[in-house]
Amino acid sequence: MKPLTNSITQFFTAPSSPQPLGFFRIAVAAFALIQALLLGNHLIELYGNYGYIQWILTDAFAQEYMPRLSWFADKLFPFGITPDGTLYLLFGAYIFSLFGLLIGWNTRWMALGAWLIHLTFIKSSSLTTYGVEAFTHIALFYCFLFPTGKSFSIDSWIRGGTSQATPFATTSIRILQLHLCIVYFTGGIGKALGPTWWNGEAIWTALMQPQFMQMDMTWMSEYIFIAQILCWSTLIVEIGYPFFIYYSKTRNFMLVSIVCLHLGIAIFLGLSLFASLMIILNVSAFGGSLVKSFKSTTIQVFKKPNSLSPKGTLAVR
Repeated sequence: MKPLTNSITQFFTAPSSPQPLGFFRIAVAAFALIQALLLGNHLIELYGNYGYIQWILTDAFAQEYMPRLSWFADKLFPFGITPDGTLYLLFGAYIFSLFGLLIGWNTRWMALGAWLIHLTFIKSSSLTTYGVEAFTHIALFYCFLFPTGKSFSIDSWIRGGTSQATPFATTSIRILQLHLCIVYFTGGIGKALGPTWWNGEAIWTALMQPQFMQMDMTWMSEYIFIAQILCWSTLIVEIGYPFFIYYSKTRNFMLVSIVCLHLGIAIFLGLSLFASLMIILNVSAFGGSLVKSFKSTTIQVFKKPNSLSPKGTLAVR
């Protein structure tokens, strides 16, 4: 029993570099900035008091204790700030927090600020949000919780520019990894419980919906086996994710497979933001082994026999 306990402890707490968390922070902040800038021209329509869905409706569906734009508007109105002005003020604060998070300046506070403002926005438009907002919110919280400012940041530069290996860095990566395993495994099991992911109907229905249709895929009706293969492949990848991703010999293959799955979602369903964020999460969690494999392969390619090396050993030039 003790060897098992030691192995589990080692799995979660063996010191490791915080550099993957630095990449995670930069990628998440850059993604959130791009998403915010894309929405910037439509703030009033999406989040305004008299936008597509008025605040009186979104407030009725929101939990009482959750922050909302109407809260801030009521507090700032006595100072002559209109509801639209409140919206733009918070949006500006969100951009500022994300930029601070991107460069790693006061990293934890910037992450907390971005997370709270993002919470305000999604709770003020909960009827129009979908999966990308949920995962962005989770990623911003992890940027606050994890030591993401220990590497590739102004904070680390001020401390001397070192990226010292720590147990908390390992624990953080394991949390992100296990989170993804739970998401994919439960999602795959949920799909497998219904008939549509076995007969190909799920893929066909998604491709034929007007809001998702990116190209004419009606030809697939004559080759329904293609939709079935795509459905079965999705089930294999999602249900098998936690098993194959932790087995060293299949980890890189599974990582490439899940990236291809999300690229397919982006290309054929137009959900590019969602696909991009999921790729960021997967690469941050498991991409370290792929990078090491690439470096090892590159070194081997550039190694040449050195005539001065004893017994024909290889030397790197």
